Amino acid sequence: MTANTRLLLPELPPELRNEVYAYLSDTTSLATNVGLPLQLKTFSCKHTAVQICPVHHGSASLLALQKYHFQEACEYNSWLLSNALELRIGVHFKGRVNTFVQSDWNKKMEAHLRKLAKLHPWLKKVSKYDIQILWDSTDGVLKSKNNKRIAGQIPMAMVKTLTQLMEKDFKRKRGDVNVGLHLDHGYAVGNAMSLTKFGLGHFFSETASEIHGFSRKLTKDAKKSPYFNTLPPVSDWPLIAIPAVNGEERRLLEVEKGGVVSWADSTRGLLVMRKTDGVVVDAYPNFDNWPMHDGVAHSAQTTLEALVEYIDGLNSEVIQFVVKELVSKRGDYQDLSSRINVHYKRLKQDHTTSEVMKKVKDNAVKKTQGYREQIKILGKKVTSLGGTLDDVKIMLVNNRKRGIDEVETEDNSKP
Repeated sequence: MTANTRLLLPELPPELRNEVYAYLSDTTSLATNVGLPLQLKTFSCKHTAVQICPVHHGSASLLALQKYHFQEACEYNSWLLSNALELRIGVHFKGRVNTFVQSDWNKKMEAHLRKLAKLHPWLKKVSKYDIQILWDSTDGVLKSKNNKRIAGQIPMAMVKTLTQLMEKDFKRKRGDVNVGLHLDHGYAVGNAMSLTKFGLGHFFSETASEIHGFSRKLTKDAKKSPYFNTLPPVSDWPLIAIPAVNGEERRLLEVEKGGVVSWADSTRGLLVMRKTDGVVVDAYPNFDNWPMHDGVAHSAQTTLEALVEYIDGLNSEVIQFVVKELVSKRGDYQDLSSRINVHYKRLKQDHTTSEVMKKVKDNAVKKTQGYREQIKILGKKVTSLGGTLDDVKIMLVNNRKRGIDEVETEDNSKP
């Protein structure tokens, strides 16, 4: 601490000061870029104009005290850069989609992003992104042989490139990305009349884990941008006038007086569809009992392994006892399998694209294979000791019949 450092909260320990900083960074307040080392950046190329601006919802007044050497102001600045920033990115696609080459655009943007990350290393720790894409191509729909290329694939490919700044660990644990696709009014009208469509299905089909590795949240919106031009009232004219597309660059991010950062009106259109990808921890409470089922499976497997060791060199009576235990454990296995199947089918219906479903399926298959191997081993042991598998099957049938007879006897004994 230097001699001229001043204190605002001298009595508070660092832990409580962090609580104060978190309280000041209320996401319900206006987004601003005041006090941040990186201001609004614009990268223009042939087909797109990309704006990048970090924002926060914290106290600009406290940040302003840094020049007066207040320790808390410097701490708050460091805390914001590490914990409470959001990166807003606006992309205006203004070029010709039929001449757009995704790989070339990726290389240019990756070069720009590397330079930014070199100048501002804290950008790699920003885990929240808000990306808005205004689609306003000058040549209408994408014409591709056998529909190998579809325009709807381009926005998410752009998002994949634009989020490469984020560190993989942050992306996996804290990644929270909102993507908005806005179809310009004129383009949306032309797309509705064209046989070749934009391909919104492809825009929504990719999941967070498949494209980005985001395990927390990825929200995608599709909107039709509002129509701002006022048409003169012409009652006798049967056609709808569509504004001409001129390919001019349009800003999606606006920095107002006082450093307030807001989205342009072109991002406030009619919502067409919204989809959120990501695993919510408590989304399927019925499946939270899986550890219990796994415990039952492990207990049964341990017992079977002990029986395999215990059966060596014993007489026929012990074999009969082991066979009964085998029948019992086989029943446990069947019960476990049915529960696994019930949960797996429920997850498949409710969350068909989830990574959780794949893990459940793999566990079910692994447990099934394990039990089958154990049953085969026990069968070989029984055979090596003079018994036959037919004896096991007969005993299994008799046990089932005996259980049915006992139930009927109990029912008949009731008054």
